[in-house]
Amino acid sequence: MKVFTADENIPLLKEVLQQKNKIYEFTTNNLTNEELIENGTEFLIVRSTIKVNENLLKNTKVKFVATATSGTDHIDTEYLAKNNINFISSAGSNANSVAEYVVFSILLWIQKRNRDLSQLTLGIVGFGHIGKKVKIYAETLGIKTLVNDPPLERQNLSNQKFCELDEILDKCNIITIHTPMILDGINKTLNLFDANKIEKIAKNALLINTARGGIVDENALFARRNELDFVIDVWENEPDFNLELAREAFLSTPHIAGHSFEGKLKATKLIVEELNKTYQLGFALSEVNQILSQGTTLTKEEMKNADLTLSALNESRKLSQDSDFLLSLSDEKTRVKEFKKFRNEYPKRNEILFLK
Repeated sequence: MKVFTADENIPLLKEVLQQKNKIYEFTTNNLTNEELIENGTEFLIVRSTIKVNENLLKNTKVKFVATATSGTDHIDTEYLAKNNINFISSAGSNANSVAEYVVFSILLWIQKRNRDLSQLTLGIVGFGHIGKKVKIYAETLGIKTLVNDPPLERQNLSNQKFCELDEILDKCNIITIHTPMILDGINKTLNLFDANKIEKIAKNALLINTARGGIVDENALFARRNELDFVIDVWENEPDFNLELAREAFLSTPHIAGHSFEGKLKATKLIVEELNKTYQLGFALSEVNQILSQGTTLTKEEMKNADLTLSALNESRKLSQDSDFLLSLSDEKTRVKEFKKFRNEYPKRNEILFLK
């Protein structure tokens, strides 16, 4: 019998794993080293609410760690590697969820600002799982695109044409950020959009950040609040978000762009497939696959109708409601708690666009 400890908010994970195994579940950030030792945990599955490092894992039997998130800021991967602990993230699982958020933001902005869709150019900064989907969706709508991704460009593994960030700042009416948070080195993204870069963005343009707080200088963004529109889903000091900046944003949300139901299920599937591959555990994924195959999908042809796409996304994702919720958190004493609670108890929201 294998022993698993897993976050209770990962859908269908318990149902898949409990076949002939022992499953311990924890809530949000309530997990200790002592619990892992007492439970004899071998397989640990978390979300971004848990810091996985030596303090959590020392003297435990843990040999496998998975996170049901694309980001890995909360994982000490060096410690895992040094201690021969296998690790997998769920990179790409929520890519379509985030791409839909970006499409919704762009279409809502076009509607509210009365912009001509055919005259717009979208700059995509970061061309991984999310950036690639955003490009396909934008071009389906008839929006021209430019792409910036220096690490990928240096690999020279793609036919994709890349451009410098300054060219995007100069030529694009819309800029969307999809880079990981990298603190130093040649690929550093911390403060990538500093005051100098933000100053170069064209007046009346739209900047979207669904990547990581700290990639965009919030003070510099606030300084241009009367000249730029911006959409923010991630925050520098999250969950203690900048309410003043949120109130000035075109759309502001509590880090939920990747929180679609399908995105969470795809994370479950990815983790279980890795367990089956690495440890030959033979877990069945029929129920997960069945659910992922269901639901309404807007076809590529249907998506060319911008009004239809905006209406469908508004109905399925309810992102404007999420923004209203964030802006309601005016009480300094409770807003951090409410921000975290909303993310942990996020309602079921379904993806609908054709790349899901």
